Amino acid sequence: MAWIPYVICGDSHGDMADPVAIKAFLKFCDEFNPKIRIHLGDAIDFRAIRRGVSSEEKYESMQADYDSGTQFLRDMGANVWLWGNHEDRIDQIAKSTNGIMRDYAARVTQDMHDFAASQKCQVLPYDVAKGVYELGKVHAGGFRCVHGTSAGINALRAEVTAYNRVIHGHVHTRAHTVNSTYDPSEGYTCPCLCRLDMSYSKTWKASLRHAHGWLFGIVNNRTGAVVVNEARSIGGKFIYSSGFNV
Repeated sequence: MAWIPYVICGDSHGDMADPVAIKAFLKFCDEFNPKIRIHLGDAIDFRAIRRGVSSEEKYESMQADYDSGTQFLRDMGANVWLWGNHEDRIDQIAKSTNGIMRDYAARVTQDMHDFAASQKCQVLPYDVAKGVYELGKVHAGGFRCVHGTSAGINALRAEVTAYNRVIHGHVHTRAHTVNSTYDPSEGYTCPCLCRLDMSYSKTWKASLRHAHGWLFGIVNNRTGAVVVNEARSIGGKFIYSSGFNV
């Protein structure tokens, strides 16, 4: 079989996941049965250790957050997990000089690697060079999948400039662009699966663009070509068409 179904999601944020979006996504996976299942990162929120953490967040359970995040990865059958800036929070503390925090964070980091290994899930680090998963073959119409490090209204443009053909998350919104050149560049921003009312973003005008959804399609395992479709939430319902004539 030349054409293989895939699905891409991201930014589910552990126990901050939106239950309606998660339920719709898992139902879609059951129906579409993708062979490649990619999580673009921020599967766990780790808000208790973020910079600028609120006094309330500081005392919230990291275990509940971790358990929710890994359970979703298990439920979706993820076989590719790109770490985002939220997973990187614990990884950076594991390299810090505070002995108690360093040892705890190192254990959590190892737990994440062990979990992924138990699920036969490939892990890629939060790194602009090493944290890149190639879906199909870029020269044949495939895409480089990354978590993303750019923010703001021009985030997709910045990622396309860096990777030419790219699918990224991080900014919790949806976008698509194609540059009309001899060797056309193209990019997709994958929507999120977390709550849209995060406390830290309540004063960000950019949060007005936040949206639920995911990307999916088919990849040709011979040529490396990739077809991309989008599932989006409209009026509280998830709209998508998963029929392909090949």
